[in-house]
Amino acid sequence: MTNRFQRKLTRRGYRPLFEQMEDRRLLATWTVDDNFVGVGCDSSDRRCETIQDAVDAARGGDTIKVKAGTYNENVDVGKKLTIQGLNQPTVDPVDTSALALSDGATAYGFFLHANDIVIKGFNIQDNSANGDGSSDADNTVGIGTSNQFSGYKILNNRIVGNTFGIYLNTSVSNGAHFTEVKGNTFYSNNSPGAASGNAIYSDQGARKIRITGNHFRGQDNVDVIFAGGGAVPPTLQIGITVKNNTFQSSGDAVDFFGVQNSEVSNNDIRASNFNGIELNGANIGVTIKNNTIKNPGIQGFSGIRLNDSLGIGPNSNILIQGNTIQNAGLTGIRMAFTNNSVVRGNTVVGSKGFDLSVDGWGNGISLESSNSNIIDGNVLKLNARHGLFVDGSSTGNLIKNNFSLNNAQRTPRDPNVPGSGGFDYFDASVDGGTAGTANKYKGNTGHSDNPHGLIQHRV
Repeated sequence: MTNRFQRKLTRRGYRPLFEQMEDRRLLATWTVDDNFVGVGCDSSDRRCETIQDAVDAARGGDTIKVKAGTYNENVDVGKKLTIQGLNQPTVDPVDTSALALSDGATAYGFFLHANDIVIKGFNIQDNSANGDGSSDADNTVGIGTSNQFSGYKILNNRIVGNTFGIYLNTSVSNGAHFTEVKGNTFYSNNSPGAASGNAIYSDQGARKIRITGNHFRGQDNVDVIFAGGGAVPPTLQIGITVKNNTFQSSGDAVDFFGVQNSEVSNNDIRASNFNGIELNGANIGVTIKNNTIKNPGIQGFSGIRLNDSLGIGPNSNILIQGNTIQNAGLTGIRMAFTNNSVVRGNTVVGSKGFDLSVDGWGNGISLESSNSNIIDGNVLKLNARHGLFVDGSSTGNLIKNNFSLNNAQRTPRDPNVPGSGGFDYFDASVDGGTAGTANKYKGNTGHSDNPHGLIQHRV
């Protein structure tokens, strides 16, 4: 009885607690159609004639769906929005002279300056009179992103015929969100202007960027270039992933200046006019792995090239692993000014050497002014000059467990001239290492070497 009575009192004494709730609203979806002529573009029906009108009217978090059509706009997006093209509408950046701006100013299809903006499903193309943008007096860029924000999502767009495709910069703060460039097609972004001929160009800082599943073709300079390390002062570029993309018939596929802790992997690179992948100085902790690179360097360049072309500092702690390089125009893997790095498990076949006028040309792997590296377990075959070449300025390298055979395809040895022609292993350095070189050789397989003693398993 007492327990039942106490329970009743407890129920009768209960008072619900009411708290003031925060102001909330349902996220809205806006529709843009270039046939919506004269509509109000307000919250009553959320229909707009231009993308910019919808952006201005929408609130952060809203979605804007853009129907098929051609939109001659430079769309400025300063709030978190998802802007989605339906049936791939075209955004044609407007020549800034038509907007009473100074001639030569950049015209962006979209310029993004807020966190977590999504742009997907558009054709972004400079439709000048002759179809390639060259009649415009200014630069046209498909998409630009501010270096004050991050978390951009650029998905499934077709970006064609601009000066360059994406000007990709992000915040470099520790709290930066992941930015994704995924599933896009970049073609022939070569119109006149600054940084012409690039698909993705960055020089103002970048952090936590994933570039995956894109298709690149026909850029005259570089498909993916992070050039901030060459700026004055240099900018931070860290946590960049370039993975599972296809590259066809451009200049370089990938070019890094001063990039840290990043990865270029599982890409398919074919018929690049210049180097397939290039690290151009001051790169630290970059991994290049499992890429397939066929017929790179058509104009006399290499499959993977490491250098310091601007004098910004050597590359270090680089891992080059598991790549397949076939028929490079110059050399398969050409390393200069690179230290404390590992080249492991790569296959290099058929490097051509262009005109063979430089010792570093025509080799499977070349080491030039590069020290304290490990060259391990690579397969080097049918290259024009040497399988492995080490110049006189490369010291302290460990070269082990490689298989190098049937090289010297264009440089046969003259039996009457000692040291002539190509070799499976060639080392020009002199010191107290293996066979009087400045490097150490262990467990290597091959047929010919200079000096004698670099091969431990002769076949």
